[in-house]
Amino acid sequence: MADRDANERTSQRGRDRRRQARVSAALVRSIERLQRGRPLEPPGVMERIAPFVVVAVLAMALTPFLPADERGTETLIAALLIPPLVASAFVVPWRRLPRWTQAIPPLLYFVVVGLVRDAQGGELFTPLVVLPVIWFALYGTRPQLVAGILGAALTAAAPIALVGGEQYPADDLVRVALYALLLGILGFTVSELVRERELLLHELSLLARTDSLTGLANRRAWHEELGRELARAHRDRKPICVAVLDLDHFKAYNDERGHAAGDRLLEDASARWGSQLRETDMLARYGGEEFAVALPGAKLHGAGAVIARLREATPLGETASGGVAEWNFEESADELVGRADRALYEAKRAGRDRVVLAAGPPGPERPAHADRGRGRRLSSAAR
Repeated sequence: MADRDANERTSQRGRDRRRQARVSAALVRSIERLQRGRPLEPPGVMERIAPFVVVAVLAMALTPFLPADERGTETLIAALLIPPLVASAFVVPWRRLPRWTQAIPPLLYFVVVGLVRDAQGGELFTPLVVLPVIWFALYGTRPQLVAGILGAALTAAAPIALVGGEQYPADDLVRVALYALLLGILGFTVSELVRERELLLHELSLLARTDSLTGLANRRAWHEELGRELARAHRDRKPICVAVLDLDHFKAYNDERGHAAGDRLLEDASARWGSQLRETDMLARYGGEEFAVALPGAKLHGAGAVIARLREATPLGETASGGVAEWNFEESADELVGRADRALYEAKRAGRDRVVLAAGPPGPERPAHADRGRGRRLSSAAR
């Protein structure tokens, strides 16, 4: 008895590790899809650029109150550059352009800072070089952040090398180097904090959408993804089917063999069924021993054949029943799943271990045909 309990605990730890590995793998795949460096794409462009625009405009608004300079033309050019830089965030089709192009507007802002700084003849406007660096730290990639730090250093150092004199003494190069070092520390610290926050939020989002036992999408993720799939099918005028699968007599299996064995059956079934599907299909744990499947591009009989194949792949000698429904391009997601669920219960009433196709798909083919027995598949056209 003690050996059996020890073996069971070891087996459970192994399943827990595999489950955690599946969740971790899904997290890594999701993190890899994170896209930084695209802050000028909607939504939220206005919210992102507003603080930076306010600071830039306020800085320009201060110039008339400063002692008059002899280079008013430079100040005017700098002031005229700000509106097109701001407008570019809204009028340029950034989605169609390479990601690196979105670094151009903040980098061009260094030209504005350089012109105003030279016109005012001093260090008063030099701190404005921090704005692009902060922008890249918050929204840019690491190469863009490096470009921003180098741009800030170049903006401060160029007049010393090109103009010099009392206005830009050579000793200021030490100050520029110190500024660049501090900007690097500030920029990369902010960037790392932002990245950690993004990854944490993404991990929480993933965990909220993932079934902890099987690693499949949970019911919440299912409803979100199904809505998107139906919208895509409606846009492309392509068929889509939904199925509901249920492990037969699962409660009795759980009561007889224990919850650990029941969990193992759910894990094995989800793995077996998932291996039979395409990458474009979606398998989710709908609740308890019930699973939902979305089959984009599949007609009713083709989808029925797929679900019959999943039924035959049920592990550990157990059986499963399924109901399949094809979307009619009018009903809601809940109504579509409801038809598949009713077909499942028809399969249960007919004796289980079979697949039933729901009545009511679009077009002339409307049979409600049941697949009975473990060896038989639905005859149908290919998906």
